[in-house]
Amino acid sequence: MADMPHRPPTMRDVAALAGVSRSLVSTVFRGVPGASETTRARVLSAAAELGYRPDARARSLRSRTSRQIGITLTAVHPFHVEVTEALHEDADLHGYQLALSWTTKARSLRQAVEMLLDQRCSAIIHIGPTGSESDLARLFDLAPDVPTIVVDRYLELASVDTLRVDDTAGLMLAVGHLVGLGHTDIWYVDGAEYVSATPRRSGYLSAMAAFDLGQATRVLPSGGTRADGAATALALIDDGALPTAIVAYNDQVAFGVLDVFSRHGVRVPQDVSVVGFDNVPEAALPHLDLTTVEQHADRLAFATSEVVRARLDGAPPRGLQLLPPGPLIVRSSTAPRRT
Repeated sequence: MADMPHRPPTMRDVAALAGVSRSLVSTVFRGVPGASETTRARVLSAAAELGYRPDARARSLRSRTSRQIGITLTAVHPFHVEVTEALHEDADLHGYQLALSWTTKARSLRQAVEMLLDQRCSAIIHIGPTGSESDLARLFDLAPDVPTIVVDRYLELASVDTLRVDDTAGLMLAVGHLVGLGHTDIWYVDGAEYVSATPRRSGYLSAMAAFDLGQATRVLPSGGTRADGAATALALIDDGALPTAIVAYNDQVAFGVLDVFSRHGVRVPQDVSVVGFDNVPEAALPHLDLTTVEQHADRLAFATSEVVRARLDGAPPRGLQLLPPGPLIVRSSTAPRRT
């Protein structure tokens, strides 16, 4: 419209174009009763024509409440990115906005949290936060009145809600599948200091003991990336000793193992069966076709969103909550033990 001022459109501009009062425009955008469907449609149409979007932060300042939820994330694990995407979908359904604050080598978790607090977030979700439990506890105490929810990390803090998949049960699925195929020399490629490394390592050891294979356990030092898995596989080939089955800390590690085995003539699954953990989308690609434990990013995100809404409604924190893993997605990277 040629006669409109060259500035961002305001609620007053929307009211003028729609032929209603400014208070009625506010009623429509707050989503409360008081406007007919015809009026609501006229206001939304005018807003779309002008390119107007309500200022959620200004509204929060006026009402002393916020519909904004903060998320801290390090973009290392594809699974964590999947969880974040699913959280966005659920937030849209329930009228919340998400503010994402990245952590990097140069940007600490504390800096990420302080930015979200400056934006007056009503709650903060931490996806796979690193650091000791005591350090995280001190960080969470920066704003004790802001509900804190931790995803994909074991924490025993009474003031914090922690949600993650039960890794012990997940490793039981992986090891049990391989035992059912006749494997007994099942080795585990470890995740070193990554956030799920300790419970998954414990899960592997518990699963092997449950199948009376405790004397056959072997934990191979590695890490949480494809490069880590590749380095471990190269070391195995150099040693000249291979198991008949490998369970990897996660899918990325398994991909590294598969790549090196392929380049060095180790046949999967004829020579070595390989199982991952997470079922990231890449695992289904034909050249990988990895058997892996499903984590269900959308299920974890939905459970997290439910906890956030409960906390904002005044519910107390519930501590650690474990979600069931699985199912095991069986693909062509596993087969009966070679004779």
